Amino acid sequence: MSEHESSFPDVKQDSTNAEGVNETADTKVASNESIPRARLNEEIAKRKEFETRVFEFEKAKDVEAQNKLEAEGEYKTILADKDAKIETFKADSDELADLKKTMREEEITKMSDEDKETFGHLPIADLKKVNKRFGSQETKVSVNESRPSARNYTEQSVGDFAIDSKGLSSKQRQSKWADFIKTKT
Repeated sequence: MSEHESSFPDVKQDSTNAEGVNETADTKVASNESIPRARLNEEIAKRKEFETRVFEFEKAKDVEAQNKLEAEGEYKTILADKDAKIETFKADSDELADLKKTMREEEITKMSDEDKETFGHLPIADLKKVNKRFGSQETKVSVNESRPSARNYTEQSVGDFAIDSKGLSSKQRQSKWADFIKTKT
């Protein structure tokens, strides 16, 4: 075999300078840094593979940064929801404060001036208890028993039901009994 022939028929054994400069006879002798074309192609393929990997890593890094930003965006959304809830709670709190103030004023207006001075500092629940104790002695509900009720009752006894339900089937008696009970209650 000669120097330029290889055991591998598909591999070229052209020589090129490491810097990619065409060699002349003078440079070939002076520089012994020539690389075979097959080796050069392997190195180029490796370099392209590494560039592809770097590109993929950079892309993955960008995707991760974007996901982080989305997560931060999600936090902003959560923060906005919490702020809306806080505003709702503030409105409810203000409404509750107004309601308590109104209830307190109602309980205090039911008291005499002397009781206002004595019990005016108490919480609402205690004011209600005081008004219930002292107020029950003063206010009594009067019932006019001389006037009859507006309902017109027709008195019917169980005996009358038995007479009225003679000759009816058991289902008819059951429905009539349900009506009879409704009129009694």
